[in-house]
Amino acid sequence: MFLLLLGTNGGVSVAGTLSSALGGCIVGLAYYIVILVCAREDVNSPAQWPIIIVTMLMGLLGSLIDSLLGATLQYSGINTAHRTVVAVVIIIMRRLLATGCIDTLRGSE
Repeated sequence: MFLLLLGTNGGVSVAGTLSSALGGCIVGLAYYIVILVCAREDVNSPAQWPIIIVTMLMGLLGSLIDSLLGATLQYSGINTAHRTVVAVVIIIMRRLLATGCIDTLRGSE
């Protein structure tokens, strides 16, 4: 486990992971409530409550995929003068990788 600066692409936090799972639950719960309110009672359909669990898992999976793509494909750098994470190359900065490696940018990159 590595400690990363806030805003580093690909970083995974407990709060962010739990938030994505909670967001998925909220979406699934909203769907479930709409189905309960709007569905006709005379229609025989399968139970809809599992959608809450499915959307929670999809929210979690989406968050982890986003972090993986951010860590591998999206550029992050650190402005060493201000100690801030930036998304564009400037002269005084170092590249940040969420994999825990930090390399120095050279003028040709």
